[in-house]
Amino acid sequence: MIDPARPLPVLSPESSTAKEYELILDYLYGLQHIGIKLGLQNIKALLKLLGNPQNRFNSIHIAGSNAKGSSAAFMTAMLQVAGYKVGLYTSPHLIDFSERIRINNEHISPQEVIRLTDVIRELIDHNPEFTPPAGAHPTFFEFVTALAFSYFAGQQVDIAIVETGMGGRLDATNVLTPWLSVITSISLEHQQYLGHSLSLIAGEKAGIIKPGGRVFCGVEEPAALAVIERECEARQAELYSLKPAFNWQPKFSNLKQQRFDLQTPRTEYTDLQIKLPGDFQLRNAALAVGAVEILAEQELTITEAAIREGLSKASWPGRLQLFAEQPYVLLDGAHNPQASRLLAANLPKLMDYNRLILVLGVLGDKDVAGIIAEWLNIADIFVLTKPASDRAAEPGELKRFIRADSHKQTVLKNSIEQALNYARRLAGPDDLILITGSLYTVGEALAILQGHTARRNSNQ
Repeated sequence: MIDPARPLPVLSPESSTAKEYELILDYLYGLQHIGIKLGLQNIKALLKLLGNPQNRFNSIHIAGSNAKGSSAAFMTAMLQVAGYKVGLYTSPHLIDFSERIRINNEHISPQEVIRLTDVIRELIDHNPEFTPPAGAHPTFFEFVTALAFSYFAGQQVDIAIVETGMGGRLDATNVLTPWLSVITSISLEHQQYLGHSLSLIAGEKAGIIKPGGRVFCGVEEPAALAVIERECEARQAELYSLKPAFNWQPKFSNLKQQRFDLQTPRTEYTDLQIKLPGDFQLRNAALAVGAVEILAEQELTITEAAIREGLSKASWPGRLQLFAEQPYVLLDGAHNPQASRLLAANLPKLMDYNRLILVLGVLGDKDVAGIIAEWLNIADIFVLTKPASDRAAEPGELKRFIRADSHKQTVLKNSIEQALNYARRLAGPDDLILITGSLYTVGEALAILQGHTARRNSNQ
């Protein structure tokens, strides 16, 4: 890893942009050794040096345990069709760093990553507030958040849709004063950082609620919802809820398309279409429509036609993504028990297959036991592996949670590539290979399947 205090190598004039981009990524990923530090002091100081770019664009701020990415993708597509210049900030990426920062679904260019990294690094290196031992160097996520916000401000986006990285209250993105805060769902995750109960985790997610702001909430768990309702009341924020006000009725579903009707408090839509499979995506689409409708009352001009077309165009790789057939190769980044449960329930609805060969790689700070429990009754063969992340659980650790009395065939492989090769040799033409457990696992697998070298990922 590269020490963030050490200067980058001097690049010769003939150095290609590609090589320079690799050096910049080396620097950014080298910041991982700082670890994950929740808190707003560093990001506020850094953004102040940059002229507070977060105040120069409008935003939707999204927190939640699941559905953040898909919901954000639906919102982005609808607003883009409506004619707006839309920024999107998400994490982690699947294959390349540039996926994290987009405008109108175009990834940030290597040149802009290089330029903005140099600008921010120069500010950090010459500011005593960030110089040890008196100061603390920004983490990877703080640095990249500042980069994204600077990019959106400089490109003059009309609106940016911004995901939290972890939690909400102390997440580096929580410097925004958004038009709308969205909380998609609450489940047990990142418990060492966010707390060991739904109520505590909900309290962290609810930290994105701003005084006098508006909140659109998809949370249904009573204990978690009660926390969000209390926070809205305390901060005099207006709360809109997905349930029971929104109702959707599926009409057709397969791995390539879904059609459904949707009734909202404002409009009744018939025969909406989305490309993302899984009945949980109908909920995510409804959540996105609800958020856009709230903004359409005051801030935005968006027609029903734009909503329809945007929904139909939205895509989000790595979520029930069918890569191949005979055998089926399916990828989904389900990374907690709730997401795994939804995925397991949807498989038999979407496809017919013989055996389910599960290629599973999970981060060690996740609920490994809970994730594996969701697959014990449906998977025929477990191929346990790990993504190339310092946070990844060892395959042997995963095996501990596969009960001996389940009599499941279990194989351990030390890399995603080894696991994929084994699963593909084992699978018959009517079998299903499902790659899941983490977006890190899915991203690395997708790069291998596409014949690319996966660029290193971050720990956040």
